[in-house]
Amino acid sequence: MRIVVVDPSRVIHRSVTEILVASGHEALCFTDAGEALARVAADETVACVLTSLETHPLDGFELCWQLRLLANAPRPLAILVMSSAHGSRSLGEVLDSGADDFMSKPPGRDELIARLRATERLLGLQRELIRQADTDHLSQLLNRGAFLRRAEHLAERLVDGTTPEAPMTALLIDIDHFKTINDRHGHAVGDAAIRAVAGVLRETGA
Repeated sequence: MRIVVVDPSRVIHRSVTEILVASGHEALCFTDAGEALARVAADETVACVLTSLETHPLDGFELCWQLRLLANAPRPLAILVMSSAHGSRSLGEVLDSGADDFMSKPPGRDELIARLRATERLLGLQRELIRQADTDHLSQLLNRGAFLRRAEHLAERLVDGTTPEAPMTALLIDIDHFKTINDRHGHAVGDAAIRAVAGVLRETGA
């Protein structure tokens, strides 16, 4: 899992990075909360942010709010907060600001690993729910709603000047005489035809 770590202390960076790397994760460390936010916004492979409350120029609460806005329907994003400040008020504010979990700073190795395991389970469930909601059950391709959302997202990136890394192609296709197939051979054969066409599209990378 690619994790962004935000904290003003490079000592915390080193200790947390050692734990993350030893657990099979990738750590991207930032002392500037604004730079961290920009990286998360630009890099959708970032699945988790581990941030301190003592950050600048955005404090930890504002950073959580901004990160939560990035965590939309097609992109699950876990936000874990660590702080040396203790008290129910801080915990309540952290959770209300959009964080998923809270731990003391510096985080202990076993606690951090356990919380990341729980985070991975939660993200996995969210991704599966998104996949099911976005996938047509028959063709196993994107359904109309998911296609339109992704097209809108790509259009926004083009407007912002952040062009996609790979060329894009949009196809509008039709199965010739599909109604005749259903009428003559039944809907089961029609369903099989849809699955076959979808399989060809996947194989050709369409």
